[in-house]
Amino acid sequence: MSLNLLLDLVDAGKYNEAWIEIDSLEYPDTLEGEFWRIHISWYKFHSRESIKIAEEAIDMADNNNQPIWKLMYYLSGSIALIILREYELALEWIDKLEDLLDQFQDTTEYREKELEIQHMYLAIKAYVHLRGGLLDDSIDLYEQAVAIGEKQASSWVGFNTIRSIGYSTLGSVYLLKGRFDDALEIFKRRLALAYEMKNLIFIWRSQQQITEVYWKTNQYFDAYHNLQIVLAKYHDFKDTNEFIWRHKVQSLFKLIILTLKLSKDEEAEEYYQELEKITIEHNLEDFPYTLKLSKALILKSSNKLRDKVAALDLLIEIINEIDKSKLYVSDGIVDDNIPMITLLNLYDLYLWELKSTENEDVIGDIDELSSKLIFLALSYNSLPILGEAILLDARYNMIT
Repeated sequence: MSLNLLLDLVDAGKYNEAWIEIDSLEYPDTLEGEFWRIHISWYKFHSRESIKIAEEAIDMADNNNQPIWKLMYYLSGSIALIILREYELALEWIDKLEDLLDQFQDTTEYREKELEIQHMYLAIKAYVHLRGGLLDDSIDLYEQAVAIGEKQASSWVGFNTIRSIGYSTLGSVYLLKGRFDDALEIFKRRLALAYEMKNLIFIWRSQQQITEVYWKTNQYFDAYHNLQIVLAKYHDFKDTNEFIWRHKVQSLFKLIILTLKLSKDEEAEEYYQELEKITIEHNLEDFPYTLKLSKALILKSSNKLRDKVAALDLLIEIINEIDKSKLYVSDGIVDDNIPMITLLNLYDLYLWELKSTENEDVIGDIDELSSKLIFLALSYNSLPILGEAILLDARYNMIT
């Protein structure tokens, strides 16, 4: 009964309660509990801890002659390594799990977990292809994973969580490919599953992803109203964790940009104050650019000369930090919008400086910015950013 309760808690996204329930499990239920301990840990962005748990679980499976659970631990641990961007070690783990697949795929124990194993394995391989720039191959593998999840109902209650993550990753790759209609459809399927699971985390995350489609297709009014719904749902959470706070930061960041675009400057300032508060309270140090960029955009919208100069200095500082860290990858931690929005607004302010002061020293910077911005916009299929970049190029040509 305790194991069933654990799986119900996992499906509902009640991770803190699930973590407590794992500790009450007795062998052999502990084997499954350790899988979810790894999963919960990386889902709460404690990936270093989840790798340690995975290593200990692999040893436990070895000692108890449980090769299928050993395989499951390698699968979940590989995801944690990918989150940490430790790709070489992740590939080593994938090689080991593939050896286990070859050894045990004809066994009864494997067939009992075949849906779950294949779903996770295909998703991991898809990410490896994605890292190699093979978007079409990655989409094909993700689609196979999702098809496995939908083909027949799994007897494993926790499988709905894995299905939901499959929808999420496939939709994200559709966005990278510019297949916005497909992304919207898959995110809506994830939302329907989330309501079926009664998982508040997946409900608001799915709505946030739907907002991202509106964002990337220049439907700012729809994105704004959808994000207000997303923000309101945070008040429903009783079981909060770092994952939730991180995504609240992203929602507030986008709302600041949208309200500025819609000339709602006072509302933008209110969202900034809330963003600053939760960033400090929850020590979200992985978001230095989000808070700083939000401040720069608010300053840039001001009519005061000193505010625009301060915004220019901040944007230069941000882009130098991003260039140094090479964080141009959308991975759920660094938003791919941040580099592009920084470049776009820096370009705009350089044009303002060129027109206001006729300082031709910025021409070299503008040429470099234009090339980098258009390259990134094309790489991420960000049509709104690309359109704004082209308009800035036209303004630049008129000025010069």
